[in-house]
Amino acid sequence: MHLQTVVFIVLFITVTAGFVLLLVLNSRVDLAEKETLNAARQAGWKTGKQQFSGTSSPGLDWELNLSSEDSNNTLFWHTENARLKGGVLVVLPRMVLQVFSGKSSKMAFSLTGRGRNWLKPGIKTLQLAIEKSQVVEAGSEGFQRRYCSYSNLPEAAVAILTPAVETLIMGFPVQPGQPFTPVYIVMNAGSLQVFAETTLQNMDAYTHMVNLGTALSACINTFQETA
Repeated sequence: MHLQTVVFIVLFITVTAGFVLLLVLNSRVDLAEKETLNAARQAGWKTGKQQFSGTSSPGLDWELNLSSEDSNNTLFWHTENARLKGGVLVVLPRMVLQVFSGKSSKMAFSLTGRGRNWLKPGIKTLQLAIEKSQVVEAGSEGFQRRYCSYSNLPEAAVAILTPAVETLIMGFPVQPGQPFTPVYIVMNAGSLQVFAETTLQNMDAYTHMVNLGTALSACINTFQETA
């Protein structure tokens, strides 16, 4: 057989095999997305483009947004039905504390197109909490080694960061290759916002995020009622 014919056949088989493999992979992705959407609907959530929404308890309407900027894939859960009146409370991973409170904080707060731009919805609250509030010792020793808390209402931080909430934060589904999933919490008189810096895009992560937001909301409301 002529050499050119052999080369053509080999190339044809390679391209065809690649095309078939691509179709198989895409079909698996589509199936996974359909399964996730079905699971979300069965949970009573409303579905949209890169977004879920629902009501987890009486009067608690929430939204869960999925975003992806370069390598920073995140989940963003927020509600305006859980508010910390008269104060702010921020919880962030201790490993990034210097980024937001050190010499590079101004650069971090001015990011517009890269880095942790996904924190933009709550960045002003985060900056205010760090600059105007104080470090609060809330949670277990293990929790404090991994996370730090800022608030102008220390009693609120202690009341809201219960063992159950701490377990949800520390036990967030882990993304491949990392020891834990960094979680950021920003709450003030206007809203409650929770960010998870993760590459996970599955129902387990989504459900965990909703459970965390719901638990935080319940703790905020309980604190407000008893304060």
